[in-house]
Amino acid sequence: MIIIAEPTYGLHDHAAVNAALLDAIALAFPGEPILFAATPVQRSHVERICTLPRQMDVVDIAVGPPGGVKPGRMVSQWRMLRALMRARRPRIVILLSAGPETLFAARALASEFSAVRLFIVLH
Repeated sequence: MIIIAEPTYGLHDHAAVNAALLDAIALAFPGEPILFAATPVQRSHVERICTLPRQMDVVDIAVGPPGGVKPGRMVSQWRMLRALMRARRPRIVILLSAGPETLFAARALASEFSAVRLFIVLH
């Protein structure tokens, strides 16, 4: 299981890049279950660009509004990702974007889930 999450952008931002990344990851791991976690708005913009791969499931998440580094954003990202990781038990987690707070959340997750490979795409 691979979890791919867009924890930072909830609207149309980065949809084109995210669509290409989702397609590339699915091609790199044929047949492996993939979960795409994004807001419904982000996902709809991605789906306007490309059809989601067959092995990809989706889950809706909430993403806070942009506007600076705030402890609340880090906590909400950490809680959301932690819940997904506990429920789905992935071997890989890929974050499609990151603000400074996401890096802190990722560090906490890496400490708790040391067997999971965690990647952050900076684009």
